[in-house]
Amino acid sequence: MRLSKNALDEYDYAACENYCRKALDISFNGIEPALLLLELFIDYLATYDKAICLAESLSAHIKKDKRIKAFLTLAAARSGNINLALEHIGSSTLPQSFEVHLLALKHFIAHEDIASGRRQLSALKAFERDDLSTTINKYENDIAIIEAKKLEPQESIILQTWEKRQFK
Repeated sequence: MRLSKNALDEYDYAACENYCRKALDISFNGIEPALLLLELFIDYLATYDKAICLAESLSAHIKKDKRIKAFLTLAAARSGNINLALEHIGSSTLPQSFEVHLLALKHFIAHEDIASGRRQLSALKAFERDDLSTTINKYENDIAIIEAKKLEPQESIILQTWEKRQFK
């Protein structure tokens, strides 16, 4: 593991991956080598598919570790698989969980899914971070704009109906 960390510090990502894989084999699916490999794939190389493929080779015991789950969930979210990420995130408050909820919020706003967006806003508020108020206000405003846009056709019909009754 020391060699893996040294290689990572020296930006030798290929060597880091090789050392981690050897440590993973030697430790019979140890948590620490798996964590370092996931960190390498997700945070340094942005190769989310490699992280997800690695998960398939890990034992059930390793996959149950909350740090492993958080990294795998983050990989799913960053690769655009928001629904899978949300299925696995649960109520975790690890730093990766925050990013998953934020990515999900952005996804749902882009797809104008108001109810899901509101659920993600609630999840983000649970983190109680001081630096979040501006971000939360922005996304609450975005949701309000989407709601208003979706109500425009109904408001128009109601207004037309009211005007017809008013001028009879």
